[in-house]
Amino acid sequence: EINGYYVHFAGEPAGRGEHKRAGIPPDNEGHAVRIVKRKPSIEEYKQLQASIWGASGNDQVVENVMGTADLMVVAEDVVTGEVIGCALLLSDQARFYCLKNVMVRQDWQGRGVGTAMMKELMQRLESGITAPAMVGLFVRESLEPFYQQFGFLASFWMVKEIGPSQGSH
Repeated sequence: EINGYYVHFAGEPAGRGEHKRAGIPPDNEGHAVRIVKRKPSIEEYKQLQASIWGASGNDQVVENVMGTADLMVVAEDVVTGEVIGCALLLSDQARFYCLKNVMVRQDWQGRGVGTAMMKELMQRLESGITAPAMVGLFVRESLEPFYQQFGFLASFWMVKEIGPSQGSH
């Protein structure tokens, strides 16, 4: 790894998914990033949420979110193996995709991790579609420039937030 190559004996490490080295140079301590096509564990996902928002969802909600994803990638710290980011893609299995929960641990933000995950996710999606499709996402205005570099355009969406019913049945 010191020269930028990975050596795998007898194939991929068990249960780790497909590895792809991100184009992010190592930091001063030698920490580099690899993008892996795999589902984060519930605990990894919750740790990412907590690092960004200070709180995480309950296990069942996290499991439900990840269970709806058609494609997931995680960013791992090559040195520690820790998950430092993830991105999910949902679909109707036909022509509509929804990008969801592109998250990068706060101490890794601004270092190209989100960009590397998006490039991998979009490359995988674009190479696998067989008909014209639409990819949407809900995003804060401050993050629009980040997604515009991947060809996303500002659009008008209508949304309605709902919650559990308050009355008795």
